[in-house]
Amino acid sequence: MEAELNEVQEAKNEPVDKGWYSYFLWVNWLVTYATLRQDTIQVLIASVAYALITFYVACRSKSLQFCLKMLPGVLLSMFLALKGFELIGGVAFGIALIAALYSNRKRFKMYGKYKPFMAFYGSLVLMWIGFVGIPFIALMLGNIGQTVTYTTPRWVDITWSILTCLALWWLFHREQTNGRRFWETMRILYLFPIVFAILLIDWATLIPIKFISGKSTLGDDEHDYFAWES
Repeated sequence: MEAELNEVQEAKNEPVDKGWYSYFLWVNWLVTYATLRQDTIQVLIASVAYALITFYVACRSKSLQFCLKMLPGVLLSMFLALKGFELIGGVAFGIALIAALYSNRKRFKMYGKYKPFMAFYGSLVLMWIGFVGIPFIALMLGNIGQTVTYTTPRWVDITWSILTCLALWWLFHREQTNGRRFWETMRILYLFPIVFAILLIDWATLIPIKFISGKSTLGDDEHDYFAWES
């Protein structure tokens, strides 16, 4: 009896989807390595392989299907906003943004449930600001009135790539340790920035039409649209 209980406990402590987490990290490292090597053939092969794997993972994690479900409402919102721009100018975009924020205000709260993913994407934003934004602004201020071009130094590319890979490893390790399946982790990872952008522009969720309304595409205000859907 005690031996059986120990086996059950060991099974619970065993990392979930260990293979898939490891495979994806290795692919990510290999693509990064090929890019840093600046070998055209290696970059081409790695990019094609990564694109195919990304497409497969997006389909398997059902994140692509989710985006396609949101597409009609997004297209309608953009179409009507552009028509409004023709009539009243840039004010139309301001009105559309306010309408989207009001329509989806309660759905933004769902992001607070996934703080590790917020930390991951937040680190990417901070790296961009530190490695690109601040140096570019400093270059512009030092050359006021002149056309400037900023190219990141080699050491920045290397540091940025390594830190990005480490951030992804940290996120995967944390989610795997907490028992989250690989496909759900990838669903959240892919949808996190996409849904955020959609919530900012898709004001058509106010329209009570099937396939367009927020309730039919995102569910009720408290529905976790990031969660795995069987």
